Amino acid sequence: MRALARTFIDDQSLLAEVLAEVVRTGEGEQALELHRRTVELARRARSGDEDAAVELAELVGSLDLDEAEVLVRSLTRWFQLANLAEDNERIRRIRARELRETPTPRPGSLRDAVQLLVRDGTSRDELAALLAHAEVRLELGR
Repeated sequence: MRALARTFIDDQSLLAEVLAEVVRTGEGEQALELHRRTVELARRARSGDEDAAVELAELVGSLDLDEAEVLVRSLTRWFQLANLAEDNERIRRIRARELRETPTPRPGSLRDAVQLLVRDGTSRDELAALLAHAEVRLELGR
């Protein structure tokens, strides 16, 4: 029986739980509550809730240096984990597209480039020599 595939929401939930446990264990329940309150107010403020924006500014302004540092660390971890969930989702979408479009390679992929070279008359030996000296670099696009 095949296991159900994870989704973006699954990843977000799992990573939020892990972050909560890390913050709770490392900094305490109060730090976790500060993180959660800050995120909630920021989301509301971003949606246009001016009261939330004022409350967020007051909350952040009331923090001492140690509290601010704890908050910054938790938010940094949170953003890193959100990026990880987004990266996983991007990989899932690429894999799904490749499965749908097989055997056609994804435009811009290494496989696509090799097929174009072969189509343009590059011999097997020329291609092997080219790939033996090629540098492949990751380029993050939109």
